[in-house]
Amino acid sequence: MIFLGLDPSLTSFGFSLIDDEIDGPGRILYQGRFRTSAKTLDVERYLFLQKSLRQLIEKSAPVFIGMESPFTGGSYSEGLWALFVHNCEVLYELKKDFVLLHPPQLHLLAKGDPAIKKKMFKIDMIKAAKKDMQWKGKFQSDEADAYHAAKFGARFYRFINNQLTEADLTPAEHHVFHRTHKFVRGIKAGLVEEYGILTKENNRFFLFSKLDEERPDPGEIVISVNKGLSYFPEGKKSEDQPNEEMND
Repeated sequence: MIFLGLDPSLTSFGFSLIDDEIDGPGRILYQGRFRTSAKTLDVERYLFLQKSLRQLIEKSAPVFIGMESPFTGGSYSEGLWALFVHNCEVLYELKKDFVLLHPPQLHLLAKGDPAIKKKMFKIDMIKAAKKDMQWKGKFQSDEADAYHAAKFGARFYRFINNQLTEADLTPAEHHVFHRTHKFVRGIKAGLVEEYGILTKENNRFFLFSKLDEERPDPGEIVISVNKGLSYFPEGKKSEDQPNEEMND
C-alpha cells in the first residue's frame, strides 16, 4: 500500500512516498523536496507549493498521508500557518485522509520509546530513517522527517483500520496514537480516560474521503445594503439593517 509523508516548509518542503509492505531501501518509491526562494513573492511561493502538492497526490494516489504540523498552542510563524492552511485545502479538495503529527510526536515515534530520554535532533532523525531502511546514501533532514511521517502515518492508518492491534504498537505509538488511564483514587476512582490522536478525529486526523459529496455551506452571506444589485441573490438580509434601500 502506498503512503505519503510531508514535512512542509516554505523553503524546502520534504515529501516521501513509500510502500510500507517493502523492507529495506526499496521501501521509498519517490522522495524529494519542493524548493522556493525567499526572494520570490510570498503568494507565488504558496501557489507553487499548493500546485506541486496537488500534482504529487493526484499522480501517486496515496492511501493515506502523514503530515508534520504545528502543535496546538505552539509557536509558529504566520508563514508556516498559511502554508498549513494551503496544504489542508488541497487535502480537503482531493478528499484525502491524513494524520497530523507535531514535531515532538514525530521525534518520539522515531525514537520508539518514551522511556528513552535522549532528545532527537535533525541528525538523529536522519540516522533513524537510514537505519530503518538500511540506507547507505545521503539523506536530507526534511526528507527524513517526511519519511517518518509516511511510516507512522501508515502505522496509524493500519491501526484505525484494525490491521494492527494494541499489542502490535511500539511504546511510543501507544503514547501518541492511543493510551488509557484508569483512576484508582479520588472521585474519579474506576473511571477510564482515553488520550492520543485516536480521540481527536477532525482535529488531529481527518477522514475526508468519507465526507458526503454534497455538504452544506459552512457559513452564510449577509447583505446589509442592496441598491438593486444581485451579486449574491441568495444572500440573507441583515437583521440589524432591514431596509433594502438606504439614504446616502
